[in-house]
Amino acid sequence: MQPEARDIEAQVRLIEPVVERIGDDEGDELPFVVVDAFIPETPV
Repeated sequence: MQPEARDIEAQVRLIEPVVERIGDDEGDELPFVVVDAFIPETPV
């Protein structure tokens, strides 16, 4: 399974991370980091 995972890893494309900050009801700021990953479908 590891060789197959290495083949898929080479095809993965990551989008630049985006940091979002959202304030809660108590006035605290909560940071969220969002990263999109595109993993192409490979034929079995």
